[in-house]
Amino acid sequence: SLRGADLKWAYLTDCRLLETDFSDADLFHTNFEGAVMDRAILHKANLFGAFLNEAQAQEADFSYAYLKDVSMEESDLSGSRFDGAFMMRAVLIGSKLVGANLRTTVLTGAALEEADLSQADLSGSVLNGATLLQTRLNQAKLTGTLFHNANIQQSDFSGVTDPPEHLRLMPGFTV
Repeated sequence: SLRGADLKWAYLTDCRLLETDFSDADLFHTNFEGAVMDRAILHKANLFGAFLNEAQAQEADFSYAYLKDVSMEESDLSGSRFDGAFMMRAVLIGSKLVGANLRTTVLTGAALEEADLSQADLSGSVLNGATLLQTRLNQAKLTGTLFHNANIQQSDFSGVTDPPEHLRLMPGFTV
């Protein structure tokens, strides 16, 4: 267990970190590029500026983690928990978040181009100013989600039930 560990600026690239407990750890600018982190626990961890590009972290727990300016491009985060996480300006381009729990997550200014958020729960999340070009949100839960000033062009919202009223009025929103 690495619970509460100080791993600022560490290089953990291409490591196998299955089910590793990083709860409350300081992972400031840590590089996890290409790491396999399935079912890892990063609850309340500080991942400010961390790199998780091309990482595999299926069913990982990022709940209440601080993920500002994190880079998770082309990562597989399917089934992971991000509920209550702070992900301002997170880069999730081309990432897979199928069935992920993103309830009450702050994704203001996040880059989600070509990400797959199919069946994800984004209830109560904030995506103000986020970029969601060609993003898959089919069958996602969006109750109470905020998308003010978000770019949602060419995104797939098929099967979404109860989309917020302001989302229905945005240019580019089609179900």
